[in-house]
Amino acid sequence: DFHIGNGRRQRLINHKLTPLALAQDGRMWLAMCTMSVSSNKTFGHVMMRRNGSNVFHEYDLAAHRWRERVEKPLTDTERSILLLSAQGYTMEEIAEKLCRSLAAIKKCKRLLFNNMGVANISQAIAYATNYQLI
Repeated sequence: DFHIGNGRRQRLINHKLTPLALAQDGRMWLAMCTMSVSSNKTFGHVMMRRNGSNVFHEYDLAAHRWRERVEKPLTDTERSILLLSAQGYTMEEIAEKLCRSLAAIKKCKRLLFNNMGVANISQAIAYATNYQLI
C-alpha cells in the first residue's frame, strides 16, 4: 500500500501485481498491475498470496522478513452480509433477506470487522474485494 495524491489530499492505494508468465529461472516475466483503494490505515503492507488459499505471506518491514499467516475464511452469512451491503441494502433489509434478527446481523458485522481489522462496512468491502474474499 502506498499514498497517492495531489496537494494536501492523500489516498492510500492498494497495488497488486498478478504474475501472468514466468521466465525459465522462475522470475516474473509478465504481470498485470491493478490498483484500488486500500482497506489499511497505514502504508507499507506487502503480501504474497495464492488465489483460493487462506495462507499468505506478509512482509514485516521492521524485522525485514516474511511471516506466514493464515486467514480465517468467511462464513456464508459474512459473505452474504458483505455482498448485500455492497449492493446498498441497509442492515434491516439484510436481516430480512437472511431471515435473521437485526441484533444477529450487527453482531456478525462487529465480529467480521474485528477479524478483518477494519472500522466500517466500506473498509470491509474494500478488504474483501482486494483479497478476493467476495
